[in-house]
Amino acid sequence: MNIKQLKGKPNYNQEKFSGYILWKESNGFHLRWRTKKWKKSSFQGTLTYQDKIMITKKDNIQNDDTLKKAGKKTIEWDVKGQDQMIGFNFLTPKSFTLDLRINNKKVKSKEIYFGPKMQNPEENPFIIDQPPKKKILKPTYEPEPEPTYEPEPEPTYEPEPEPTYEPEPEPTYEPESEPTYEPEEGHKLESEILEEEKEEKTPDERISNWLKQLKEHRK
Repeated sequence: MNIKQLKGKPNYNQEKFSGYILWKESNGFHLRWRTKKWKKSSFQGTLTYQDKIMITKKDNIQNDDTLKKAGKKTIEWDVKGQDQMIGFNFLTPKSFTLDLRINNKKVKSKEIYFGPKMQNPEENPFIIDQPPKKKILKPTYEPEPEPTYEPEPEPTYEPEPEPTYEPEPEPTYEPESEPTYEPEEGHKLESEILEEEKEEKTPDERISNWLKQLKEHRK
């Protein structure tokens, strides 16, 4: 029996129901059983699971009833009841097998119901095939490599050669030649006059002139 056939709560009359019923909701599997009002019965069963199991709820199971682990991967129960729905809820991730009995006798398949359509299994015991959930692989994102920037080479500046100034040659001044004056015709130079006077005056005349000059100086 595929797990898809069990999904959804069945719509049935609990007061008239007799037998076992199994369905699955979001909170797990629900297994319930009941007999007619006038008939008190004991219910036995075995649930064999592949991986692990957790019983999440007990419904009308009393302290003197038995619902326990029996072996490594087996749950067993022995519960008495009449005129009420009895059972438990459980969670298990993989396929499991159910073997159902009433008053220690194997229950006929027509007294076992599945899911909202109230289907019957082909036989008892029967397997509920629950394939493992596929793991949704999260996409892995590889970070893009960060761009590598090569620094641009710094510009190299060659210093301009400093200008060289050659000093201008100092001007050379040639002294101007002193003007030479040539006497005009009819004029004599002072030196020539003196020379003439020297030649003309006698020694006595010179002494006489000198004395005159001395007297004038004393005055």
